[in-house]
Amino acid sequence: MEIPSFLPVWQLITDLASSMLSWPPAGIALFWFVCLLSLWLLYRLVKTTIRVATALYYTAIHRLRSWLAGIKTWIVCRFRRRSTRPGAMEVREGPFLEFDETDLAVLRLAASQGPGQTVSAPDVAERLSMRTAKVQRHLDQLGHGKILERVIGSTDGFTNYRLTAYGAAFLANLTRQSEISVS
Repeated sequence: MEIPSFLPVWQLITDLASSMLSWPPAGIALFWFVCLLSLWLLYRLVKTTIRVATALYYTAIHRLRSWLAGIKTWIVCRFRRRSTRPGAMEVREGPFLEFDETDLAVLRLAASQGPGQTVSAPDVAERLSMRTAKVQRHLDQLGHGKILERVIGSTDGFTNYRLTAYGAAFLANLTRQSEISVS
């Protein structure tokens, strides 16, 4: 088997350079233009190949990391499922609020105003024949339980309140329970 030799190609290039002296100037210009265009196309081909190879490399790294992260998450979830922490399975309740008859009367009065209407301590105190400061304490307690919410504005220096959706549901539940207990 014979090893190919590049000597004939080199010989062709040197012969071409020596024979170019007899070419017309337009032929020489066209030859160098074709050579430069070929080099530019070769440069673009190499540049594109490097970009594609780099993109493939980073894509493979990203997919490998994502796959490893998925395996790590799976292992952590398995471990957490098998090992329980003390107190993890306890059911926690929110604060238990007890309402007396005055709180319920204030709540019913706020509900009787209609949806979105506001009440304040002086209005309720006038209707229930109570001191304004005592009514304000009951309004604050209902506000703390998220049954009433504060509204911007005030009446005679006292905060205005309105019934929340939770308060309406609480009152409806109380009404249902009282109907059930009566029957």
